[in-house]
Amino acid sequence: MERLIRLGRVSAIDYEKGMMQVTYPDLDDAVTRYLPYMSFNDEYKMPEIGEDVYVLHLPSGQAGGVVIGPAWNKAAPPAQGGAGLYRKEVGTTNGEAFVRYQSPTYEIDASNIKFVSAAGTVTVAEIISHIQHCESCPYFNG
Repeated sequence: MERLIRLGRVSAIDYEKGMMQVTYPDLDDAVTRYLPYMSFNDEYKMPEIGEDVYVLHLPSGQAGGVVIGPAWNKAAPPAQGGAGLYRKEVGTTNGEAFVRYQSPTYEIDASNIKFVSAAGTVTVAEIISHIQHCESCPYFNG
């Protein structure tokens, strides 16, 4: 009986279609056909080529299935953990860029943050600069 869940390594990615091929080193480097990557609440963040991922195969064999994604382990622990914590890494390395929520604070952490809307675009740096130079902003001048 073939295993339904396998650990493999990403070998190719079709970024536009959200699919990838996975190589199984324990099966003489056999490569899957392109399989869909699991969408978690419509978030898009593809693993990198060479990254270990879990694949859920259909009971009919390894021809069909879905890539579940990477998992934390001793070699690749989460950047931060704790009860009541939500953290989403959005960069390619831990701490490069992330969102974090732990009651009552929501954080967006990145080297540049830009807000985009129909009304226009502004960066956090521009907002801070405006506040620092605002003569009619007594709470922020000092």
